[in-house]
Amino acid sequence: MIQVPLPSNLQDDLAQVDAIITQRLGARPLVSNIVSLYTGASDSVRLRAALLLLCAQQGQYDLAIVVHPAAAVELIHQAFTIHNSLIGDHQFDTNNHDGEQWNGSAALMTGDYLLALASAEMALVPDSRVIRLLSQSVMAICEGMLSPDIDVMAEETIVGTYLSLISNKTAVLLESACKAGIICSNGQEDQIETLGRFGYNLGTALHVIDDVCDMLPGENAHSSIGDRLRQGVVTLPLIYAVQATQNATLAAIAQTPLHDEARVHWTINAIHHAQAGQRALVDAHMYVKHAQQYLEDLPDNNSSRMLGTVVQSVVSSIDTLNHALMHP
Repeated sequence: MIQVPLPSNLQDDLAQVDAIITQRLGARPLVSNIVSLYTGASDSVRLRAALLLLCAQQGQYDLAIVVHPAAAVELIHQAFTIHNSLIGDHQFDTNNHDGEQWNGSAALMTGDYLLALASAEMALVPDSRVIRLLSQSVMAICEGMLSPDIDVMAEETIVGTYLSLISNKTAVLLESACKAGIICSNGQEDQIETLGRFGYNLGTALHVIDDVCDMLPGENAHSSIGDRLRQGVVTLPLIYAVQATQNATLAAIAQTPLHDEARVHWTINAIHHAQAGQRALVDAHMYVKHAQQYLEDLPDNNSSRMLGTVVQSVVSSIDTLNHALMHP
């Protein structure tokens, strides 16, 4: 995910979240090493925890309470980063029913271990709604990861299918983080729903932005250009390129992982030529605007202003990407 600058006055509280995660992982050096191998520096900016903390500041903020669900959402994110890497590497084949062994066992168990750590952090939260909320998020993410391939030729339903998929993969955890924060600070039901919709729309926008970053060199510090294509991930720019061109070769490519570098670059060029990245960014901007509108329903306080700063940084990223697409 793109790096979203976070308010500087949140750093001390985020440091406490980091301390909890480091302490929990430090008890198992092998687990810690595998986590570092698969996540690297991608978690240096803990966006989910930051949003949870900021949303908690809409109510009766108590860091001693909210630090635990904040650590839990980051542990959940790390767990699925590892699980998703295994699926992307085709070490975990959901179509394999013959019991054949594969070489991702240690990493798979590490992801499961992180989910167990997240459950332990959830248990430290006094309000059981947070446990239910984050548990439902884990189930939704699993459903998203195990969903069947997207049929890019199903023009009438393809975008809706894509949005449903990414809501489970990305948006749901940001939605739950925002809800968990305000629940922990004794927020009202309308605040919980408003902040949840804010997180959902922001998460959707960020996933689309990452799709666009996949076709631009140097825009994603944690992956190479075309990585999602190599993994067989159907991105929104790819969907729009197929719709715009009706190119049978492009449609066929969208159904399978790409192992031929020439094919990867041909596909990226076809997406650029169809201006599909720009069209995807229009959608991303729409979701960011929706997120901003939900913020307008909140009181004008420091928490709302800091959340607004996060939104503005995402808008700036969209502008930067649009410029990069227009001036390759």
